[in-house]
Amino acid sequence: MKVQMKFIQTNLVDRKGRICADSYEIKDLGEGPQEYWLIWNGSGDELSDLRATKFVPREGSEAQMRALGIRPQEFIDYGKARTIRDVLMLGTVVFRHHRRLIQVGGLLKWSADCFRKIGLLILKITIRIVRMVPAVCFVLLVRGVRPWLLVRWGPLYAQVFGHFLTSTDTYVCEKKRGIGVPDERFVDLFWLPDDVSNRYLARMWGRVLCIWPRWFMKDVNQINRWFPGSGHMHFRDVPGPSPTGGRPYIESDLYRVTDDSPPVLSFTGDEVQEGKRKLIEMGLTLNRPYVCLYVRDGAYDASKPEREDHAKWTDYRNGNVQDFIPMCEALIDEGIQIVRMGSKVWEPIKYCHPSLVDYAVSGYRTEFMDLFLAANSYFGVSTDTGSDEMQSVFRKEMVYVDFADIAWFRSNTDRSLTIFQHRYSMKEKRILTFKEIIARNLLRKDNENKDVYEGEDICLTSSSPDDICEVVLEKLSRLRNTWRGTQEDEARQERFRTLFPTDILDLLNNQRAHSDIRARIGAQFLRKYPNWI
Repeated sequence: MKVQMKFIQTNLVDRKGRICADSYEIKDLGEGPQEYWLIWNGSGDELSDLRATKFVPREGSEAQMRALGIRPQEFIDYGKARTIRDVLMLGTVVFRHHRRLIQVGGLLKWSADCFRKIGLLILKITIRIVRMVPAVCFVLLVRGVRPWLLVRWGPLYAQVFGHFLTSTDTYVCEKKRGIGVPDERFVDLFWLPDDVSNRYLARMWGRVLCIWPRWFMKDVNQINRWFPGSGHMHFRDVPGPSPTGGRPYIESDLYRVTDDSPPVLSFTGDEVQEGKRKLIEMGLTLNRPYVCLYVRDGAYDASKPEREDHAKWTDYRNGNVQDFIPMCEALIDEGIQIVRMGSKVWEPIKYCHPSLVDYAVSGYRTEFMDLFLAANSYFGVSTDTGSDEMQSVFRKEMVYVDFADIAWFRSNTDRSLTIFQHRYSMKEKRILTFKEIIARNLLRKDNENKDVYEGEDICLTSSSPDDICEVVLEKLSRLRNTWRGTQEDEARQERFRTLFPTDILDLLNNQRAHSDIRARIGAQFLRKYPNWI
């Protein structure tokens, strides 16, 4: 069984207080696959009732394992048994495991279990062979029609919600514009990965794209590699805007095709009626506009152990939803309703009003309503989180507040209004100017340049509730055509666009992340901090 071993610190003991763990398995506890050590007590009985057991996944060292009585030779990564020593160690563990099974259940029960497992293995192999027959035929057909039609395939990047939205949206728009497509007739087929961030979004993309069953397309991809010739031409990477189709996913719309295109996704008549019914149930008034509020707080990453490392170096993007209460009050005074978005959040917003729906904790939250709310909103307010890309896919206006990664701000569309987190120098006791931020390589704030921030003793300062309120009201005024700017406001905008280095390269593919700057920076923000620009 190929698994990635992880150390688990646990309080599982037998009646005499002894701990023993000698293998690692994956077991379905009714809530999806769970990783755990197979723990045995002193009598050799398996402690199988893990529901009531508290354990904490952690990276473990040999010393930590010894402290729990787990001998190093028993800590084996099944997927990395390469040397003779590893094989012998693995064999020892397997032997001891089966010896205990015989001791507990007897030789007859052990033999019956072995024959049952062998039978299941033979059945799986047979099903696998039968299942691959149509895949082989399909590959032969694809190779046969190659002179007249190029058939390509690849997975959709559906594991992460934001990229599932923007990468796929950009691919569809570029395909319609003839960007990044072959100079011959072609058709693209896709499949979904095991972990899909939003199943309803996958259903909607299925109306636009050719999404085939994963089991079939993965067989096709594997078999295609067995054949000699240009098999690689048939596989395409995850949709991205590069002419070669080689970007794993995108951070910005380099060619601005999405900004100039109508929404690709749409709802059916039945979906619209269902969405309106849900809006009424939530307490929203249909003939009054509402704003979607996205505040990243880290609860989503904390709920997924596989995103633990990601959460550690992106916590600077987290915000405090309570800082948005003055903004909510101001919008309500203007006759605007607010919907606080999110699937998992640390706390509810501590403000109660009939025009505010804390959708994230309301019990009405579904994958369908996530999309429907964004598609029908007046505009969105976000601290930069993946789910706010729903606004972009449905071509809705956006306000980005507390934006930390200046290097990756949404520059491609004039529908966005942005204010940034300040870089504050602890040594100099002041806010750095935009020119200084560029000169000191502080535009980015990620795991790659954290040493720069630590060496310069730079910290990020969040936007104040007043700053948030001012930029949101500015967006509202612009949408209502009541905003009155000045020539100095436009001069500051042009100064920012001139200073901003559009030649920044995307870290993932070494290609440009920006073209010309269409987005606007909050005018009140630039007025309040005139020396920043």
